[in-house]
Amino acid sequence: MVIYTGQNGIIKVNSVPVAAGAFSIEFDRSVAAFARSGYYSDYNLPGKLSCTGTIDRMLVDGALMGMVLATPTAGSVSTLHAGIDPPTAGTNTITTMTAEDSTSDLIKLTALTAAVTAAGRVELYGTDVNGAQQVEIIDIYAMAINDVIISTKIFKTLEYVAAVDYVQVDGTLKFESITANASVTTLGAAEYFTLEGSCSNGDSHITISLTNCFFTKAGLIVGNNDILVENLPFVVKDFDTGTSLTWLSEAPTDKY
Repeated sequence: MVIYTGQNGIIKVNSVPVAAGAFSIEFDRSVAAFARSGYYSDYNLPGKLSCTGTIDRMLVDGALMGMVLATPTAGSVSTLHAGIDPPTAGTNTITTMTAEDSTSDLIKLTALTAAVTAAGRVELYGTDVNGAQQVEIIDIYAMAINDVIISTKIFKTLEYVAAVDYVQVDGTLKFESITANASVTTLGAAEYFTLEGSCSNGDSHITISLTNCFFTKAGLIVGNNDILVENLPFVVKDFDTGTSLTWLSEAPTDKY
């Protein structure tokens, strides 16, 4: 017998380790029972099997949360404008983007060639994920060369920007969509994934592999510093297929 503690556990979603505060995988066997005359007890037979579990996370990136709503759409990298000129102090300059992106993304601003030395703002004008007009105002403070600012809103299209007041002598601001961003803009079937949970201690291990899992709930729990901020329960689509449980136990080295 080998003792496992929480630090021995690892969980993977589609072969990628997940930073989890805790996770659980539970098998549940129901009982098929029927009454018998002349007996005090039911006659019990093994019933249906089910598998459920929960992932509690401290690090939230939205990717697993989005899998509850539909299959997330990955963002794509695209240069929307290679570099807009700064406004003259106390004025504003409107610049139309030179390219569009085909997916919904956050917008990244990068200071090129010269630093931003006096504060102002940039106003982003475009459409949201549903095609409605959208504006975001981003305050611009001092920026060194290659410093980056990210929008808080997702844009389906970015049509033009207004540069207001800031000073960037002989420099420009580059506008791009973000390649690593993903989003869910249309609800659909939950995304299935393969889950692997394991506990290892030396050469001993227990591994559970489950295919076609899907999350049933997701959300942010914002509380005090003792509370995890994401809870993701899941179930298995077809427990009869794609399920494996393997283990290997060494003889104990200590007496208990």
